[in-house]
Amino acid sequence: MVLRWSEKLEDRFAAAFAIPGFYRASSYIGDTGIPLERYFDFDVIYRDPAFCRLAVELLAREVKGRAAKERVDYIAFLEKQVNTTGALILAGALTIHTGISHLVVRLWKDIPQERIKFPKEAGEYPLKDANVVLLTDYVTTGRELQPAVRAVQNLGGKVVGVVVLVWDDERFNKRGEMSEVGISEGMINLVIPASRTEQIAKESKKVLDPILAAR
Repeated sequence: MVLRWSEKLEDRFAAAFAIPGFYRASSYIGDTGIPLERYFDFDVIYRDPAFCRLAVELLAREVKGRAAKERVDYIAFLEKQVNTTGALILAGALTIHTGISHLVVRLWKDIPQERIKFPKEAGEYPLKDANVVLLTDYVTTGRELQPAVRAVQNLGGKVVGVVVLVWDDERFNKRGEMSEVGISEGMINLVIPASRTEQIAKESKKVLDPILAAR
């Protein structure tokens, strides 16, 4: 079976990791100072309609599962670096898909109060009593999620869940980074381990090469 066309959404999406330009040189995540030996440019994937749709379907599945257990007022996407479009693309699509309003948490903003935009008329605590699910396409240790959780809490909201599309299964939360901001393991939905995406990408490259060459 060709994994690109596997019935499993996770395997079909992971095949996108074979797309040229997806792997980039080392980088840092926002203001966390976390060094990355490699950087995944998800904007490259989201330009492809098929893979963008798969990402939306995978995230929507997890959000709906969380919403079936408790009230979810907002889904909040992490924008880790300036001039990236992935969070904005997925935010609108997921709102349409789930019927839940969205926010964008701009981790690159120096002033914490500016990380989530609300009009002044919304008051000091625009998220008061609101349940929020954080979403991101990739995490390394989990430390990069801490400022996002605090940004929600600073505006009066409560993070009731975290959905991660691809996670570093060698480094994520090994030191309990999420528990430091009140996020337990049961609140975290991890979709695809990075080691799995790399394996599938290698197996899919022979399939993708002729498809991409024909475009």
